[in-house]
Amino acid sequence: MDKKIRIWYAGLIALVLLMISVGGATRLTESGLSITEWKPVTGIIPPLTDKDWLEEFGKYKLTPQYVLVNSQMDLSQYKSIYYWEYGHRLLGRIIFLYVLLPGLFFLRQKKVSLFNFSILLTSIGFQGLIGWVMVKSGLIKEPQVSAYLLAVHYFFALALLVYTFYLLCAYREPIYFKKKSETEWLTTTVGIFLCLQIFYGCLMSGLRAGYMSDTFPLMGGQFVPDHVFDFTALLVHWAHRWLGVAVAVLITMYSISGLQRTVRKSRGPFIHLLGITLSQILLGIILVIFHVPKIGAVFHQVMAALIVLGFCNILFRSKMNESGFYEKN
Repeated sequence: MDKKIRIWYAGLIALVLLMISVGGATRLTESGLSITEWKPVTGIIPPLTDKDWLEEFGKYKLTPQYVLVNSQMDLSQYKSIYYWEYGHRLLGRIIFLYVLLPGLFFLRQKKVSLFNFSILLTSIGFQGLIGWVMVKSGLIKEPQVSAYLLAVHYFFALALLVYTFYLLCAYREPIYFKKKSETEWLTTTVGIFLCLQIFYGCLMSGLRAGYMSDTFPLMGGQFVPDHVFDFTALLVHWAHRWLGVAVAVLITMYSISGLQRTVRKSRGPFIHLLGITLSQILLGIILVIFHVPKIGAVFHQVMAALIVLGFCNILFRSKMNESGFYEKN
């Protein structure tokens, strides 16, 4: 594979991970509703004069977030949240150009297929549209975005990340297994539970459910709190913490099974996946106990994406043949 293509894919993965972290910080600083219009092209230029800033601030003053939450905010405070959202949107444009410009060059040289190029470019554009629909949901009645749209937004970011990683993994060293696994059900189960856990993590963020308890493992002195099944933020928090434990147990089983079956040189991905998963569980507990510090919450969001990549690193570099062994085609 051309080294330039490999670097291009790796660069896109790094940019998407950066986008996820900036998006998390934008959410945690409650900055996402500070820009009330979506201008994919002209929006690249921020307010430059005092008149421009006052006009932008005037639009924000009409939003539910200002009326119900930030009515005491002055212009300097508004600028601080504006720049978080502006940076988030600007990074999205940079990612689009990062794929478009080199992609056209590689396409002309026939080093990348039109299909893959189109998938990457369309995914980024569609992600921007989903982001705006999500923001719009918080500009109508309630001063917060839809938790479900937030989940969709995050899952599409993961989809772009995973697809790019898939293209990169096609040219990496395969994972070799010594024998067929008798626990293949674990692969599917881990994937399902991982998706569920990430979905509940998005609901945690959207509903601010992380603040429902600052103790672990009990909540309010109980394993199953009163009224937990009333379909509230309390249920989301409870489900997220125990789904996390379930994911940790499943990935531990999956990694041990993989370590037993692989040749020595192929054990690294399983050790990596297990290590980052256990680190994520520890970080989650710390976040609960210390009442969700913002920096830790951003790391927690990014590490979820890294666990997905760690899992996909095994899936994409392994393939079963008729004899029951795994090898690259």
